[in-house]
Formats: sequence, structure tokens, C-alpha cells
Amino acid sequence: LPDWNELSVGLNAIALAPGSWNAWGYHIRGVVEVCAWDENIWVEMSQEGYEAERHILEKLNVPCELGEGGVLCKFTEDTAKAHQLLATLLHELGHHHDRMTTKSKLRTSRGETYAEEYAKAYAERIWVDYQKIFGVF
Repeated sequence: LPDWNELSVGLNAIALAPGSWNAWGYHIRGVVEVCAWDENIWVEMSQEGYEAERHILEKLNVPCELGEGGVLCKFTEDTAKAHQLLATLLHELGHHHDRMTTKSKLRTSRGETYAEEYAKAYAERIWVDYQKIFGVF
């Protein structure tokens, strides 16, 4: 990752956490965790959740269908992995960056919006290199 020397300051671990029905990942002081994906890799999202993820879903060409209960996103193994790296990991690293750029370095201060914008911007920075290494979607 670009800026890794700066970004890794205060980061003790990046870990794969047990799956969670309500979180893709999380950040606690010094640790970024990406939750394991469910065996069924198709994901049903609320309309609000879909809108929040839409930018990465479109970039990865994940087919999504509007249904009665929300939006069914038909991930493949490759697109699920890409989502974990380009959305979840970068989002949680955004929380870490938020914490490390506060005066006290003890807690995040700018919240979910900051982490999401950080992830989007970072994903754009590394998108071409990601495609070169892992392929085009």
C-alpha cells in the first residue's frame, strides 16, 4: 500500500476475524480486523447498505438485483476477496488513520464518513495496480 510507512504507525495487527452478520470488519486501537465471509457469498443488503457500497460493487461488476427484502449482490470468490481488500480493509485502515491523525492518538474523531471516504480515495489510488496483480473484473 502506498504510504505504508506512515499508515502502519501504531498498527499492531491486521487480522481475519470470525464472520459477523452485521459487520464487514472493525477497528480497535492498534488492530484492524476483516471479518470472514459467509460460505454463501451472495449477500442481501438493505437499500441503504447497497447505496453505501454501490461504488465498489459497480467497480467490481458485482451483479445486484433489487428484491422485496433489499438488494441481492451476487459476489464471486474473486469479487468477495476484492471487496474485503478494497472496501473493508481500507475502510478499517481509514479508522486507524483517523485515530493516528488526532492529537491524542487515542480515539477516532471523524467517524464512519471519514473512514468511507478514506477507503474510496485509497481504492482509487491502488485500483490499477490491484487489477495488474489480481485481474480485471
